[in-house]
Amino acid sequence: MTAITSKNLVAFALAAIVFAALFTSGCSREGEPAEPAKPSATEKSRMEDPEYKAALDGNLAAQNKLRNLQSSLADRLRERERAVRESLGSADDATVKAALENDAEYKSLKKRLEDAGQAIRDEQRHAAEIVRKKILSGMK
Repeated sequence: MTAITSKNLVAFALAAIVFAALFTSGCSREGEPAEPAKPSATEKSRMEDPEYKAALDGNLAAQNKLRNLQSSLADRLRERERAVRESLGSADDATVKAALENDAEYKSLKKRLEDAGQAIRDEQRHAAEIVRKKILSGMK
């Protein structure tokens, strides 16, 4: 090992002082910080457009109406399944399923439930198309 000499101590002290001076000085900005760019008078939020907002609100109302229908159909479907299950007594699941497949009301409710689900998906695609068109029209 080497012994600590005054030359080593002076070199270390000088390096520490230079490092501390450089570290604390950093890179400072001169003057006031720049303000973020403000949107021009022609730039607006999409939600400030009354036609766009009305189209989305109408679409949301249609989706909510369809969801309410879907919920009531699902309740009626479960009710019908319960009624068929009770009418068969202690039948196994395969027997109940076969009876439900032959039940006209159950099949009708199931079809209407599937149609309601498809209508909701169609409304969602329509809403996405409304947004896409608005975004693309703002890029001109």
